[in-house]
Amino acid sequence: MLRRTRLGLQYSLLVQYDALCLSSAMFDAGHRSEAVRIANAIFVLLGPDMRNHKSVLSQLGVLDGQLTVPSTADSRGPHGTALIAVEATPYSTDDGQGGYFIESVPFGHEPLSAGRRLPVPDWWNEGVLSGIGATTTLTRLQVVRIMRDQDGGAHLDDHIKDETYLAVYVKGTGFLYKPSADSEVSLPVEGALEATVRQMAHEVLNPMRGLAHSARHALREAAKTGPLYPQYFELDPATPPAQS
Repeated sequence: MLRRTRLGLQYSLLVQYDALCLSSAMFDAGHRSEAVRIANAIFVLLGPDMRNHKSVLSQLGVLDGQLTVPSTADSRGPHGTALIAVEATPYSTDDGQGGYFIESVPFGHEPLSAGRRLPVPDWWNEGVLSGIGATTTLTRLQVVRIMRDQDGGAHLDDHIKDETYLAVYVKGTGFLYKPSADSEVSLPVEGALEATVRQMAHEVLNPMRGLAHSARHALREAAKTGPLYPQYFELDPATPPAQS
């Protein structure tokens, strides 16, 4: 049986880091469906250890109480929506009509400098998103697992049972708007889960840049000694000997 070497784990870190950067850029260019891939990359990089999962940073020993992640959560956000805001973009048509395009947007990278820094477990467990009628607040971990485990980041559930997720997905997060001045109904602002995941990427990329730089340097140095791929794995000494 083979196991990944430290160099192999650093290569895996770069794969997920680059995926996170690329999906974030695509999200910012308007491809909001990239949120599921952002969620998956974040989870693979530093998700909590579970029965069938051990993150890249955990295997590298980076999560042994030293790494902190900035939190841009704003407790003043309405209805517990702590990582996103609502943006109203005006538009007009050729016939003189117009209105506003309403959407949930992440806070962006500016709040990083003023935010708190949290140990990784505390960062995962901080509540960041509530839905209309929800009795609980989704933590970052719950948001990521919803996007990753239920919305197609890693697999797609055919039934959705999480009450808080349904409150966010169906009813919105407390941000309501009227599509026109004479409208009698209010509609929920959509995209809160996606925008929350994108803001989480802003937070995660902050400490990850230094780790990615170190990993790239390690791969460059290793390339001087020979082909890289054979250096990514080694025989696990715990593997029992083959029976003759």
